[in-house]
Amino acid sequence: MCLLGLKTESRKRSKEYSDFSKSKYALQLNTVKDLRYKSNVKKLTLLEREKLLSNNPLVGLDFVIPVRKLTVDKSYKLSSGVSVPVELDLERESVVKVYVKPENRVSIANLSSGAQRLYLHILHKVEYGMDYVEINVVGYMKENRVGSVNTYKKALDELIRYYFIAQSKIKGVYWINPRLFFRGNRKDKYPKNVKIK
Repeated sequence: MCLLGLKTESRKRSKEYSDFSKSKYALQLNTVKDLRYKSNVKKLTLLEREKLLSNNPLVGLDFVIPVRKLTVDKSYKLSSGVSVPVELDLERESVVKVYVKPENRVSIANLSSGAQRLYLHILHKVEYGMDYVEINVVGYMKENRVGSVNTYKKALDELIRYYFIAQSKIKGVYWINPRLFFRGNRKDKYPKNVKIK
């Protein structure tokens, strides 16, 4: 048996992938396979591109975006001649912002596959408004089928070396680099760093 019962975990994942291939999502994808690579995107007009890309096969009727209504204080709009409070629809699911700059994309592309997997794990674990993350080594290794602590340490060292994260004074807790990603509002977290450009 592999470290942390990973052999059993691998069988479970194989079953999950098998179940997915039988799902309605996979069936939707199979219907569009014939369309793939038939058109060179550079030769298409904007209208032709929009027509070919109008129906995302990964979005079905069972795709639901949970939202909550938020009434904005002291803000009103006219509706049929009546002043009504402004309401916003806010998504309820968590989101992490990844700041898109060419240099950030290149930095991620230059990471080893192990470091990229750890980076993705961190993106999913960072808490709202926090600029640090706790990494559960055993949980990470099991979830990502990492069989050796040395493999984890190598990925961790790489993320530290390239300033994706930094060691804190607490074991297993690391500072994140908010230049690259953040969950929440950086303006609220670092008001002294805000500059109008």
